[in-house]
Amino acid sequence: MMDKDVNQFLESRFSSFTKKELDEYITSCNLNNNVLLKGIFVNDVHIGNIKLDIDNNHKFAFLGILVGDKSFHNKNVGKQAVLLMLHLAKEIKLNKILAGIYACNANSLSLFKSLGFVQSGLFKKHYIYNGEYVDKIIMEYIL
Repeated sequence: MMDKDVNQFLESRFSSFTKKELDEYITSCNLNNNVLLKGIFVNDVHIGNIKLDIDNNHKFAFLGILVGDKSFHNKNVGKQAVLLMLHLAKEIKLNKILAGIYACNANSLSLFKSLGFVQSGLFKKHYIYNGEYVDKIIMEYIL
């Protein structure tokens, strides 16, 4: 995943992974009761991933999403994936979903706002993006 347009807001962009390491990561997520990792597929083609990192004690989760195939950007694929994950979160009795977003990631902010997420926090100068500090916005959705 070396496409800078796709991974510019991912923390994993600072590392590289072998296929074996990725397979081991997926296996560990699938064995972990505190993680819900799903692939995003269109016509049986894997185009991205969506994940909940769950705090079972307090009944909330952080959500992360990546649509890695740029041809599916701005086509509601991410929106549908988040809606599905919100449904799954309700089924497992979570109370809320959080998302941490780079303040300069307008597409992600727009997506989460369109789904009813609201800003609940701001970490000033939290990330380094293109050599500059940028804020981290915390969005939340109460289930």
